[in-house]
Amino acid sequence: MYTSDQGFYLGEHGWFDKRFMYEESFRMPLLVRYPKEIKPGTVIDELVQNLDFAPTFLDYAGVDIPDDIQGTSFKDLVTGTVDK
Repeated sequence: MYTSDQGFYLGEHGWFDKRFMYEESFRMPLLVRYPKEIKPGTVIDELVQNLDFAPTFLDYAGVDIPDDIQGTSFKDLVTGTVDK
């Protein structure tokens, strides 16, 4: 799994900072590779958040996700076993 911070955008809209609500400032890259369960080239347009990472890691590890943890596993989303 690879992800990154949103980073700075480079002068679009006359700004050089990411605190303004433009698309360039709030999208994050997220790449997941797990050939055993995820078909190559799969693209998901649904939103996930970084707080969904921990439940997803636990889900893939076969560990029960505690009730008090924030976020939701997106394993079923990327494996195609849930309707979007």
